[in-house]
Amino acid sequence: MKYVLSDFDGTLTTQNMIGPEFFQVLSFLETHNTKLVIVTGRSISWAHFLLTHFPIEAVIAEGGGVLVKKDLSKVVFSTPEELNELENITLELLDAFNNLSLSEDSFGRLCDRAIELSLLKDQNLFEPVQEFLEGKCNFSCSNVHLNFWIGKISKESASLEFCSERGINVEDTLYFGDAPNDQGMFKSFPQSVGVSNIASYLDQLHFRPATILTGKENEGAKGVLHFLKNSSSSL
Repeated sequence: MKYVLSDFDGTLTTQNMIGPEFFQVLSFLETHNTKLVIVTGRSISWAHFLLTHFPIEAVIAEGGGVLVKKDLSKVVFSTPEELNELENITLELLDAFNNLSLSEDSFGRLCDRAIELSLLKDQNLFEPVQEFLEGKCNFSCSNVHLNFWIGKISKESASLEFCSERGINVEDTLYFGDAPNDQGMFKSFPQSVGVSNIASYLDQLHFRPATILTGKENEGAKGVLHFLKNSSSSL
């Protein structure tokens, strides 16, 4: 298996932080000559950071809005018209909810915007904001953000485009995820794994991962590392 694709927050992080298991995953994959592609809701600025600091082949960022390659060249999957419409909806949203603010990394976003889930829940804004966005744009939740965007961008479509460009058969890849915004990946990538912290979202999923890990020892990056080590003969 030459490629591992993985969500970032909650999957390659530990309690939303980069921990020692993340570095162990990187080392393990490098030892087995397996390339890592991160598929995340994080911003394009985060993609640049990850690619310039770690041995990662590519980052699909902003929920599939942009693909950033190892040489930092990028492919944007949103049209200029869609980006302009997104900006207008964002201004309308912030005007409608005076106490709402975008995530700190939204200044570095191109194809989507993000709101911290903790903010929405603390101020009981989760359902009102969703109702406002309904019909105006697309939105989904990771385990840290509510992301919204215009158009048909998705983790799934961008990942399939990447695989097609590289001549990679999806059956020869492995995908790790942990949240509802990974459903498309679970549907299209047959060898998919949900780390154990996906348990709280299982009732929300129309498409589940082929393998669901269990137990606290398989949360986040620990689960990814354990699964890779236990399946090393297939890499």
